[in-house]
Amino acid sequence: MAERPDVRLITAWDRPGARAAHEAVRQVLDTRANICEDGRDLAVTIGGDGTVIGAARELVDLQVPVLGVNCGRLGFLAPFDADSLATHADSVIRRDPPCRDAAVLSVTLMRADGTMVVEKAINDAVLAAGPPWRMLDVAMTIEGVEGPRLRGDGLVVASATGSTAHNLSAGGPILAPSANGVVVTPLAPQSLAFRPIVLTLDAGLELTIRQCNDGTALVLDGQVQLPLLEGDKIAVGSHAHRARFVLQPQEPWWQILQDRMRWAIGPRLREDATCS
Repeated sequence: MAERPDVRLITAWDRPGARAAHEAVRQVLDTRANICEDGRDLAVTIGGDGTVIGAARELVDLQVPVLGVNCGRLGFLAPFDADSLATHADSVIRRDPPCRDAAVLSVTLMRADGTMVVEKAINDAVLAAGPPWRMLDVAMTIEGVEGPRLRGDGLVVASATGSTAHNLSAGGPILAPSANGVVVTPLAPQSLAFRPIVLTLDAGLELTIRQCNDGTALVLDGQVQLPLLEGDKIAVGSHAHRARFVLQPQEPWWQILQDRMRWAIGPRLREDATCS
């Protein structure tokens, strides 16, 4: 018999239904795993996509796989529920579960005063204008070449994982989850010619804040907020480790995209429609 994995159980208790889901998941784990706060073989999250992202941020450098059990509203990154976890428990509650590895962004904030902050982003790094909501002015450099100046409400820099989040809502493209790319999507740009672009992770993307507001910030995964000042620079590259997400065997990523995000779902047609 294979050795029982050490599993950490992370529950977002503020979620409706979290307590019932926690008890159901714990019953599944009790006979198959050692539940401990510092489990290094697997992390099981109970909550929504934000719970999965938070766990991935914390555990990516330890290379702990994250298995998401959904009790949120969408559950795009949390493909299991308590029932499907019980169904597939023997294949996913183990030391080597089937995983999808995803690129993570390394984000370096170089402040005008010479200090530096290095962070990571599982989903995205967003330049948010903030109050008093004047237009931002951001200079962009790609592969050492000066690019366009963004004048607008902000900018989304998203990983493949985050391409279906804020980036998608802003009109950016969807990247396959295994893609080693980064999407740059403007928010309400002054110029209609400023379109979203896809870069490689090693493209040396650098952003310089030329004009900002008192409340302008760099927001990472919607969970970390770093205030920005004029003259600050942001460099985006590839983090040293990749995030690991446990796969739901009967629900491939592209199927989830169609079922939960309604990707490319056509219009409803009248079955009795006739041409005249």
